[in-house]
Amino acid sequence: MSWRAAPISREEISAAAVAQVKYYKQRCGIAAFQRTDSGLIFVPAGIVGAIVAPAAQAANLVRRLPLVVPAIVNRQLGRRTTWTLLTAPVPSHLRRSARTKEVLDRCGASLVDEGDEILLPSPGDPAHRWHGAAPSDRYRPSPVSIIAALSSR
Repeated sequence: MSWRAAPISREEISAAAVAQVKYYKQRCGIAAFQRTDSGLIFVPAGIVGAIVAPAAQAANLVRRLPLVVPAIVNRQLGRRTTWTLLTAPVPSHLRRSARTKEVLDRCGASLVDEGDEILLPSPGDPAHRWHGAAPSDRYRPSPVSIIAALSSR
């Protein structure tokens, strides 16, 4: 006789998503919200900054940095795997900088525009997961330090 795990119900996923949103808000200081139609969890870029980079570059960067970088692994069918590196808010001078654009372009990376939505790991969504463990506090590194590390690679 073979045992097979029962599929997770939509209600269980929804309850887990509500708990995850609460964790993101209370423990991580991330103003997360859940889309009821999809059950996915998002945070608007602004208070949280983000840099999206190819997986190989991001993994190398996270290994080299002497600080913790909350990183989301984004595996999408038919597309390259990227990582979203969560940062402190991105200052406007950094967004307008030609040097920043040059560094990001050379690495195949990009800044998430203010007001865009960042997809956070959500229950029932195996395509997005935390690299290592989910953040356990409100710390996010400066985007300046991430850009500097990318430029010195």
